[in-house]
Amino acid sequence: MPSRRKHITICILAAAAALAVIVFASPSQPSCDGHTITHWIAILDSRNSDERAHAFAAIERIGTNALPTILHLLGTRDSALNFRLHSLVARLPLLNLRFASAADTRQKAGMALAVSGQESIRASIPALSSLSRDPDPGVRLRAVEMLSVLPFNETVPLPALEAARTDPDPLVRATAREAVQSRKAVNKAVQQARGL
Repeated sequence: MPSRRKHITICILAAAAALAVIVFASPSQPSCDGHTITHWIAILDSRNSDERAHAFAAIERIGTNALPTILHLLGTRDSALNFRLHSLVARLPLLNLRFASAADTRQKAGMALAVSGQESIRASIPALSSLSRDPDPGVRLRAVEMLSVLPFNETVPLPALEAARTDPDPLVRATAREAVQSRKAVNKAVQQARGL
């Protein structure tokens, strides 16, 4: 019996040490009004309009400091376990549990990027270009969507969008093609207007 107690004690200590490493080794996040950027991003789709408005205002105040966290969330992928849990919970409507899928997380991160300000959006272009080549088609699609809604005077995202036009995923390809056509049409119209 003492050997079993010893093993249990060692397991508990190991788990506590692992938790301490995770907590203290994880990078600190910017915060506003006592909550981290992750909290504010998580409630962007709240049913409470006051809560949503507060989240948008907090993200806007955090600004470019939120960029590392937002970019990390834009690259979120569903693990096989998360995918199975999501599928299981969806089949059990009586539990009324909500699991955020990676697509949900990326969607909210995109909203946060849009709210965080023009400086953040411009600074995100290289990372979004990199994410447009991610192995996960959902990550690539969100990156291309974000690149496609950048201001038309930004020409930097054009090479990434051009490359995404040949993406293996049909939705990524279609989104990139539409974005490139729109950008080229606007640029052509601007050049013609300037020439007059």
